[in-house]
Amino acid sequence: MIRLRFSLVVVLLLGFYPLIASAQEAADFFQENCALCHTIGGGKLVGPDLKGVTKRKDRAWLEGFVRNSEAVMNSGDPYALKLKQNADGMEMPTLVVSPQMAKALLDMIEEKSASAVSASGRPATASAAPAGGSAQAPGAATQPASAAVARPASASAQQAATFFQQNCKACHTIGGGRLVGPDLKGVTKRKDRAWLERFLQNPKDVIDSGDPYALQLKQDARGIVMPTVSGMTPVMATSLLEMIDEKSEQAESGPAETGISDRPFTSADFATGTAIFRGEQKLIQGGPACISCHTIGTLYGLGGGRLGPDLTLVYERLGGRKAVGAWLSAPGTTTMQSVFRRKALQDQEILPLLAVFENASRNSQPADSSSQTDFLFAGFAGLCGALALMGWVWRDRFRSVRGALIRMTRGDE
Repeated sequence: MIRLRFSLVVVLLLGFYPLIASAQEAADFFQENCALCHTIGGGKLVGPDLKGVTKRKDRAWLEGFVRNSEAVMNSGDPYALKLKQNADGMEMPTLVVSPQMAKALLDMIEEKSASAVSASGRPATASAAPAGGSAQAPGAATQPASAAVARPASASAQQAATFFQQNCKACHTIGGGRLVGPDLKGVTKRKDRAWLERFLQNPKDVIDSGDPYALQLKQDARGIVMPTVSGMTPVMATSLLEMIDEKSEQAESGPAETGISDRPFTSADFATGTAIFRGEQKLIQGGPACISCHTIGTLYGLGGGRLGPDLTLVYERLGGRKAVGAWLSAPGTTTMQSVFRRKALQDQEILPLLAVFENASRNSQPADSSSQTDFLFAGFAGLCGALALMGWVWRDRFRSVRGALIRMTRGDE
């Protein structure tokens, strides 16, 4: 009887554990994938405020939309099309969301909606949209006009600051000096807002159009083109420029602080950096080794990976310790962000890697394709050798069978 009760307790605990875990997972998922465009009680951003969303639309529809928003849009659903219209034509990207995660997200939103303070830390009473936009999804209650004036600016400012930290600070500062790209302090006084908003949303198009100012920016950045950043909507571009204006008016900033020592590199730094690059020394946060995707001219043998760019001249190309260090502390590409968002490089790892890049920039040339050819020939030679060895080891494998069959055919037995 005691064993039976114990077993029931274990089964119940194991049964409820996923529900308890999914609440935290849902909160983490929201922060990583949803908080850039939505709040829960903090007002409209790119997408609607999600406070009370399960009272405005049934859960079955919401779960389907969360799991595959594109399919719902393409079906011509009126509610989904209205959401798209209210978001200035921006469509919610399709995320990899399981049925359990979709349910957990809605549960978490319901819980946050019922609380006094929103998920963003702001009072849950103000929910408004920028001028000219709809504050909420269709069917939402109208908010007081006073909230419609004050709340969006605060929400947008916080979102813009977060967006800048995640996507821009690897190449830019606001008053801290030039990195890969220019210092953005006072940028709206150097160029008109309409041009800046267009450039933020699609830098390559502006450069390809032959715009002289954009071409000069590219030249100053040693030929590096600013990537098109995911999530850079017209609303976000406007909010970023407003945030940069505000920061530019603050007290004079000093040089950008990266937390990385400016002492001269040592042979110990180079040795440690080489071990980190090659994966012989594990990263503190558990991120993948550089050699998984990159190569460098100072590597011997078959070299490194070819999924990412050759990093031999990255120290020179990006402009030295300050710029490369800032980039490593907050990578600016989508691929690197997805890999290192939760496994960021630490200062004590970045400094040795900088020593490796600086050494390679001075003493080596980019790796050529000979290592790939060597790898191909080595693999082919290994295959031939393995086949030859197998043939020799099993050279008598058919004799016992074939001999008997031949004798039977001849009538010897």
